[in-house]
Amino acid sequence: MKARLIIGFEMLEGSSEQVALDLVAGMMARKFGLAPEWSDSEGLVYEVNAEECQKITAFIREYLNAVRGVVRVRFEGWAKIREPDIVICREEE
Repeated sequence: MKARLIIGFEMLEGSSEQVALDLVAGMMARKFGLAPEWSDSEGLVYEVNAEECQKITAFIREYLNAVRGVVRVRFEGWAKIREPDIVICREEE
């Protein structure tokens, strides 16, 4: 069964959101061999196997949490990367 993995922001505040999305897209390609099915400046959508969706979601959250501890973005001073507002899996019927 397939699922849609949605990662994004409700409102953009600066460049830290784009850096977060770029990091996730790169990590998804390297670790899981996935390319976004759809993307724009506010989010990414992936088609994934429904059985793996929760594992991938948990890994994304862990990955961004670890990266936030060391990576800073220059935007009106130095700021931490903002965590996505939305990281969900929606099973397809």
